[in-house]
Amino acid sequence: MTISAETDLADILNATMTELELFTKQIPLKTLERELGIFSAKNFDTKLSTKSQEEELKVAPYKVAAFIVISQLVFYIILQKEVPAFKLPMIGKITCPSILTDFFQRVMDEIGFRIVFKIDVASKLPKDSKNILSDFIHTISNLPLEKVIKRDFLGQLFQRLLPLTLRRRLAAFYTLPKPAKLLAYLAIDNKDQIVGDIACGSGTLLIQSYNRLKNLGNNSHRKRLQQIWGSDISAFACELAAVNLAIQSPFEFTDKCNIIHEDAFKLKPRKFISFSDRETSSWEESLMTGGSPNEKESDKPVEIPYFDVLISNPPFTRGNRITRKYREFLYGIMPTQIELDKIGIHACFLLYATKLLKENGALAFILPNSVTFAHAMENVIKEFQKDFSVKYLIRSEVDSAFSDSELQEVMLIAQKNYEGNAKVVTFKKSLLKLSDNELNELISLIKKKITISNDKITLRTIPYSQMKNTIVWKDLFSSSAIFALISHNFVSLCNYASSFQYHDPRPKECFRIPNKSWKIKEDTENHVLIQNVENDRTLAIDKSFLSKTVHVLREAMDLDLSPMFNETDLKSYFFLGHKTNRTDGAKEYWDFNRKNWTTYENLASAGKLPKNPLGRWSVQINGFKKKRTQLMIVRKINLKNNRSIVFLCNKPILVSSGFYGIRIKNPDLAEFLFAYLSSSIFLLDFLCSRRIESGSVGQLLPKDLESRLVPKFERIERKNKDKILSYSKGWNSIPLSKRSNYLEMILMAKGDKKHPLRKLDEAWLHALDVSWKGKSKEALICEIYNDIMLLLEPFTQN
Repeated sequence: MTISAETDLADILNATMTELELFTKQIPLKTLERELGIFSAKNFDTKLSTKSQEEELKVAPYKVAAFIVISQLVFYIILQKEVPAFKLPMIGKITCPSILTDFFQRVMDEIGFRIVFKIDVASKLPKDSKNILSDFIHTISNLPLEKVIKRDFLGQLFQRLLPLTLRRRLAAFYTLPKPAKLLAYLAIDNKDQIVGDIACGSGTLLIQSYNRLKNLGNNSHRKRLQQIWGSDISAFACELAAVNLAIQSPFEFTDKCNIIHEDAFKLKPRKFISFSDRETSSWEESLMTGGSPNEKESDKPVEIPYFDVLISNPPFTRGNRITRKYREFLYGIMPTQIELDKIGIHACFLLYATKLLKENGALAFILPNSVTFAHAMENVIKEFQKDFSVKYLIRSEVDSAFSDSELQEVMLIAQKNYEGNAKVVTFKKSLLKLSDNELNELISLIKKKITISNDKITLRTIPYSQMKNTIVWKDLFSSSAIFALISHNFVSLCNYASSFQYHDPRPKECFRIPNKSWKIKEDTENHVLIQNVENDRTLAIDKSFLSKTVHVLREAMDLDLSPMFNETDLKSYFFLGHKTNRTDGAKEYWDFNRKNWTTYENLASAGKLPKNPLGRWSVQINGFKKKRTQLMIVRKINLKNNRSIVFLCNKPILVSSGFYGIRIKNPDLAEFLFAYLSSSIFLLDFLCSRRIESGSVGQLLPKDLESRLVPKFERIERKNKDKILSYSKGWNSIPLSKRSNYLEMILMAKGDKKHPLRKLDEAWLHALDVSWKGKSKEALICEIYNDIMLLLEPFTQN
């Protein structure tokens, strides 16, 4: 392998790892597993979703083994080049891979860093790998290594080279550097604080904590390392974190790097572990520190401290994915009853943290966004708030996550015995795209200010008493002051309506007409004539057994519906069933489909599905009819492309799983409620309170919808209602094909006073009689539109 010195360092490492993996595959798997302990995190993920993920994990030990050798060589070369005082010999041309163990052993004997070099893969590599190793050593030795030392490069390499499935298996998501810096700089405020990360992964949060201590005036590399502790259930993650920490200042001698290979829930402050215990203990139970192996140090016990700050990105794995035995263990140590089947073990980290912190200690966690709204989290938050009060709650409208997780995430910083106000921060600009100076300025502003609203962030201060009594946090992120003003006298939607989500019965093909087996030949007043596509057989189904339906938003687009449409515009039917005491087209259609349910029936006989999924048809027909509605809201909204959130049909229809149905208590309010849900005021509310699925896709859950605020309709005068309904009809009769995306719609409404959306919005503001700082209704509308554009802009950029 020939590598140019000008090649990007990441490409060099990537190429070497790929080629070296061919040789690690020649090492017996049991030998590698014994050395690496790679699946010591197996309790955190017992289920694999796909065959491709299963295949990824089969090659995991070989990838990790290659990575270990690369990281050891890079670290050795850094020590050899950057610290002349160590007098380490240069590694020349490799004649046999096992010779590397002599170099690594010398470091352990004379300097330390046992955790870095103790894992022995090199001696097990086949002799044929010598050329790859020699080329790599030669190339790396002739490159400047500043960015490896200063930029958490090995952690980034960990993210780039190892597949997400493997990192999930290792319980080691990679926290991105800038979010890690934000968290560390807000949580740590004293240079003498002891900081711990009990799910340290590759060590990114520890590195930023190290930098923060230095920033606060702690100028001793050795002292900073003494104040920083890391723990992880994965042995491999521990090795990586130790390397990343140690190379922050390799030219300064250190005899200890406090990285503990242990389950976080087995950590106990004031527990002593002897250094010499590490020589004989297994991967599953050892305390591992890199450092001097001299006899005096090895006999000295290591004490796990209480922490001033616990900073972490704990695993989000749901409780139903871990072993039953481990789940029972967690239930046994939790202070309150939790629903592990519905939430992740991050909830356990939240509750366990109090045992590891000092009396006024602080917690700084990256967590899934579900902690801000999940019903199953409510007991957890109540228990958590007995010991902690929130100082900062942070999310981003642009970045779905602060790590390489696939979930939307939030940052939580809370402190024991804290009685101050909480600050709720929303990033409008991507945190990942901020320069270092911009990030530093924002960190300073967040600490000093009580309110901020600019193009980068919004900040709201929540009084201590309000925050202490709030267990559902998601609505605290509402960033629009103008919406807060407008909705001052609103009430919850549940006063007028309830929402429901319809789940399609299986198999779908039976219930949707037309489908792959049947097409609609004729649609009469009382019957629908369907024809089999294979044998041309026709059946006449009475319309009492059918309901018009729309399945997904794409179907609405294809039909070019307007948000306010007629039942006759729809082309699809939902088959409600038949009655057993009748012989007609519905019964024949049902019998035909039962014969084609082979797969379904096999599943049913295996006990995986109910044998009679629809029960008595006469009951089911009535049940399906109860799921019909006139008003529906799109479940998942693509903020970049969607052209309507809400739809209204002139007659009740059965909506499929792509929509939420809104069941209105007073049917006379259907059009009026629809007129509000299609206004810019509700769009602003949705943007402030949506849950981000991924990228530009957002949604509200049924219970979110019911808690949304709407005007007190009964207080609006009749003449104002008539205007609203008239303008709503004008706006919502425009077909989807003639509408633009939301951002363009708002831009047009802002610039054109005669735009139908603007006329509807003006009618609502007039009816609500809102005043603000003496400004006109026109100024209020511009404020609404400006807020919407700020919220939408990140999702509509190319």
